[in-house]
Amino acid sequence: MYRLSIWLFLVPHISCLYITNPISATIWQVGGISVLHWEPAGSPSASLEIALLKGDPEDLKVVEIIGSQVESDLDGYSWVVPQDIDSGSDYVVGISRDKEWSYSHYFTIINSNDELDYRFTLPAVNSVE
Repeated sequence: MYRLSIWLFLVPHISCLYITNPISATIWQVGGISVLHWEPAGSPSASLEIALLKGDPEDLKVVEIIGSQVESDLDGYSWVVPQDIDSGSDYVVGISRDKEWSYSHYFTIINSNDELDYRFTLPAVNSVE
């Protein structure tokens, strides 16, 4: 029993990354430069895949591959949000290290080219003649 415990302790800890940006209050603008940050975890350095995902936590869909073969010992990555990304507040960033995924908090992307849906009722007009 002790041998197993000691062996597990000595094995280098290779885990996923902790994403520090974007956070839940983050708003990215389509066409703008967005910066992702993470805290490297474990060693040695590994190659990362970074993806923009959208949807329900149980059914996230890949919207865009942000980067591939990004070195994990970097602590960030800059990316220009493409013009064809729709506005929404159900986006997350996923980072894969050795096929183990870490996810950011949900955040918002705004596309100023999206048509805004204004719904209002005009007041009744009474004409007096």
